[in-house]
Amino acid sequence: CQPQTARCSKLAGMAMLAISLSLATTPSVDCGSGMTVEAAGCGMDAQVMGVPDGTSWEDGCKRCNEALALKGVFDPCGGSGWCALPTDRFGRTTYGVWLKAHSAPSPPPSPPPLVASLPPLLPWPTPPRSPPPLPPPKPP
Repeated sequence: CQPQTARCSKLAGMAMLAISLSLATTPSVDCGSGMTVEAAGCGMDAQVMGVPDGTSWEDGCKRCNEALALKGVFDPCGGSGWCALPTDRFGRTTYGVWLKAHSAPSPPPSPPPLVASLPPLLPWPTPPRSPPPLPPPKPP
């Protein structure tokens, strides 16, 4: 569209609205007691949000971890996650608590190719035949 036209700015505005809505509606995963994480599963590294008042970050994270483990979220990656308090470069704890989980294990190696996919083997050479026996000599 041409810049400075009403149609162009209307289309651009609708595109920005669609992008904003898609970012705002990213589903979070409920882990009980009003707590959520943005994503849950193998390889996760997500801040636990909504830790109830009067509950420490560590306790809230442990409860969230237990709730997700009961749902089987961590089954493929070892059965459980762990909580981590981020620190700054001086070792001081910063704001929030993160729930983390190991990555899923690598898939098993592919099986070797089937023998049928290999080219046929050449037949073994047959050993040379012995010459036929000579006839007995004739008497003189």
